[in-house]
Amino acid sequence: MTRQTLRKTLILIGAVVVTALGVTGAVLLRGEREYKYPLDEQRPIDPALVQYRQVDEFETELDRPRDLAVGPEGHVYVAGERIAVFTADGTPLPDRAIDLPGRAMGITFDGDKLYVALTDRVQIRDAAGGLLAEWPALEGGLEFTAVAARDDHVYLTAWQNREGVLLRYGADGRPLGETRGFSVPSPYLDVVFAPDGRVRVGHSGRRRVEAYDDSGDLMYFWGESSPAVEGFCGCCNPVSLAVLPDGRIVTAEKGLPTVKVYADDRGDDRGRLEAVVAGPNDFAEHREASGREIPANPGQRGLAVAADAGGRILVLDPVTRRVRTFVSKETP
Repeated sequence: MTRQTLRKTLILIGAVVVTALGVTGAVLLRGEREYKYPLDEQRPIDPALVQYRQVDEFETELDRPRDLAVGPEGHVYVAGERIAVFTADGTPLPDRAIDLPGRAMGITFDGDKLYVALTDRVQIRDAAGGLLAEWPALEGGLEFTAVAARDDHVYLTAWQNREGVLLRYGADGRPLGETRGFSVPSPYLDVVFAPDGRVRVGHSGRRRVEAYDDSGDLMYFWGESSPAVEGFCGCCNPVSLAVLPDGRIVTAEKGLPTVKVYADDRGDDRGRLEAVVAGPNDFAEHREASGREIPANPGQRGLAVAADAGGRILVLDPVTRRVRTFVSKETP
């Protein structure tokens, strides 16, 4: 068998396997394989697990929204090519909008200070948008992907060539250390603070959530690679994390877009799925987008999640460019 014949045979075998698995196609982007799943077939969800209901939805007015955060007044800040600000019920506050010198990849609040991770720099602003400080770009071409801050302790994540790094900074922008070894096939490596004062990282390439101590050392992790709703599937999930006031952890996935709530991981229930907020069937536009080019591009379909002080879960959908608000079905 010639080399050309062998190559054609392998391609044919691959096509047969992909068809048998029910995968309708794939696009390769910056080293990431984005599968076009038949969303309604790949992840069946027990209706008893769906314990949240949607109560609100609003337009972001952004072309490429990426992340969101809840500010000290309960306002919702949505970041992309600029930062748009809304009241808790989604009313736009155009006078509070913040212009940016590039696209924001992650935002977070520490008190009344807003941290903005652009791809090439970090800005610290007040809640009204005034610039307080700016930290320079990373060396070596690394791009920031997310930011978390609490009590003047700042964590940033960055990626390049499918590899990620967790960076620790002081409030003055002084580097304090870094942790490497993250597998990051696409620009999703989220980081959030948990109630214990330690950070959780969505190690997307390993399909798990990891807990790190103040020195940047791994304490423990949970999660498994699985298409079942209890696990994380695809090349790189979860893509976004949030923490509810009671310590439970909210995760968001792309590919088979799903938002879930897991138990507080400080106890014996670590990694236990408690509820589904929304599943693939709730994101019909993602099914439609899998067959065509969308404005953001296939590598930028990751949902982003945030939680407010009342336990509401906010979901940013970059495909529809809208924010959806969910509450527990037990909420009156």
